[in-house]
Amino acid sequence: MRETNLYGPIREFGPFAGCGFWYEVGTAHWSLGRRRIDMVTIVDKSLVSIEVKIHDWPAVLRQARSNLYVSDYSYAAIWHKTIPRVDLGLFDDLGIGVLEVADRCRAIVEARPSKLVVGVRRRYVRVQCAGAA
Repeated sequence: MRETNLYGPIREFGPFAGCGFWYEVGTAHWSLGRRRIDMVTIVDKSLVSIEVKIHDWPAVLRQARSNLYVSDYSYAAIWHKTIPRVDLGLFDDLGIGVLEVADRCRAIVEARPSKLVVGVRRRYVRVQCAGAA
């Protein structure tokens, strides 16, 4: 299974069903870093980032945490069979939402608005999305 197999249920079911998405969105000019966000959507003018993982939940926690600097809301989307091993309290403590993904998607931890957003970084991500539209 590949992470991209989870994109469909995220797009079609759950809290972001019907939203437009951008994929592999850069977070800074290429010379400053090559990090990319798996999925980005805009909901009521809020930038929402979603990092997707099948098994490595500590890695998705790190990635979603770094997205707090560029997104209004940050989510980790994790394959449903991995969820029992995940420490959901760590995500909740940081304000990162968790999406459980199988053939459908549902939020099991709600994201809270980020207090760490760096305006220039957020604008950079928004421009990437606007340029791809």
